[in-house]
Amino acid sequence: MNELFTSSGKRKYLTQDETTRFLEIANIQERAELRTFCLVLVYTGCRPSEALALTAENIDLSEKTIIFKTLKQRDNVRFRAVPVPDSVLNALELVHGIRKAQRVQKKPRICSRGSEHKLIN
Repeated sequence: MNELFTSSGKRKYLTQDETTRFLEIANIQERAELRTFCLVLVYTGCRPSEALALTAENIDLSEKTIIFKTLKQRDNVRFRAVPVPDSVLNALELVHGIRKAQRVQKKPRICSRGSEHKLIN
């Protein structure tokens, strides 16, 4: 079971109120890519670096999951599938054209390291 607090007593996760506020701020961002980045963070609980590493091939529309390569495990390559609601998949499709990217086997990143990283800091 994951611990809710670090060894120094800091809370690791957002409260419901903090999550709601985070999504409110995300929804007013001009760039749609920022909004989808925030949706992925909230609905999957992934690390920002994991979200930034996503490509269209990591989105399984039929299984309604996002596949993450666990970046914390440097010795062993591990993947995990995280279920996400249709609203997240629809946003990813609308903003990033997941189906088209998968058909042409393009591997552009879903998110970039620019403003997305600044938003969460």
